[in-house]
Amino acid sequence: MRVKRRIKARRTPWTPHHIDTLMGGLENTMGFGDPWNLNTSDERREEILAAMRAAWMELRGALLPAWRRLFPGTRPAAWWLFESKEPRRVTAGPGLFVMRDPEALPWAKRLSFGAPCVFSAEDETDPSDYESQATYLDRLGLLTAAERRAPLTPLSDGELVALAAEVDWLAACGLAAPANTVAAAVADAVPAAEPEANRAGDG
Repeated sequence: MRVKRRIKARRTPWTPHHIDTLMGGLENTMGFGDPWNLNTSDERREEILAAMRAAWMELRGALLPAWRRLFPGTRPAAWWLFESKEPRRVTAGPGLFVMRDPEALPWAKRLSFGAPCVFSAEDETDPSDYESQATYLDRLGLLTAAERRAPLTPLSDGELVALAAEVDWLAACGLAAPANTVAAAVADAVPAAEPEANRAGDG
């Protein structure tokens, strides 16, 4: 009787640069490339975003809890890009002008942490505010029990990005590995499959 050999899936060699982009956003594009560069073709943009999605889904189980421990009431950039249910709501003003401009290019209408990030002169004279990340997560029932007990992070998105850039995410995940073994170390910390009941409220 012929025995079928089980082939072990090859791990993608994600690096610390990839992780920094997933956590802090596209301000750091060294890992994947910049999907919103004006010289990036539509096809290349889709390839970059697909690679980012694949990395996030592979590393999410280790990275998301680490982020929530450090910055309760907020979520990393990749969560907003691939998991958020809707944009953050406008709480004052008309919303950023670019989102109402029919001639604005797609890159200008991109969201960062669930909110528009490209400002124009019109926004100086008619400013707008958006709900905080914590308000968004609370409104949609996505705060964890631990977050509801903890003081929520009182930082702007810009301040959050700056702090996230200073974090050693491997150490934050309880891992210690040189850069060339980052993928194996992080992947080993991710459960093979999470029970559906545990995923229901783990936004």
